[in-house]
Amino acid sequence: MACGEVEVSEQTGTVFWITGLAGAGKTTVAQEFMSAMQLEGRRVVSLDGDHLRKVLGETQDYSMENRRKLSLTYGRLAKLIADQGFDVVCATISMFHQCRRQNRESIENYFEVYLNVPEHVLRQRNKKNLYADNATQDRDDAVLPSALMESPKYPDVTIVNDGTESPCQISQRIISQWKAVNNL
Repeated sequence: MACGEVEVSEQTGTVFWITGLAGAGKTTVAQEFMSAMQLEGRRVVSLDGDHLRKVLGETQDYSMENRRKLSLTYGRLAKLIADQGFDVVCATISMFHQCRRQNRESIENYFEVYLNVPEHVLRQRNKKNLYADNATQDRDDAVLPSALMESPKYPDVTIVNDGTESPCQISQRIISQWKAVNNL
């Protein structure tokens, strides 16, 4: 390769879109999954909804329209990175059919994981105090996604994350399912 030439990956990476409600375990599962993929020699980039919101400067507005715009932005960013040959693990609520549909249509290798968690388990976890009875009175961002989320219609894999499996076990299930779908 000559000076100034850039080596471009001939293979598009995969976008692993891990979605579910707040408290579903998206970040924890995504971290385990990313580590497991790296152990397999894959080049992986992590995008987490909470971190992306801070980076993009959208920390205060949790309106439905802003949530929709951010979800679409996350998808475009994930595609940009995957098109450069990296796998992308994106952990985000992304509560809109429009976002997931846009991802399926525009991202060549898109794999959607839905972490479905019973509401009573979400209330027990409740790290961000979103499910407390007084949450909507005390917080601007407490529009409870459980009431508003458009649950994925066609995820590649749905996992009930009720605490009966460890994040590592869930990660291995995702990898197995992805390999089966792609004949790897």
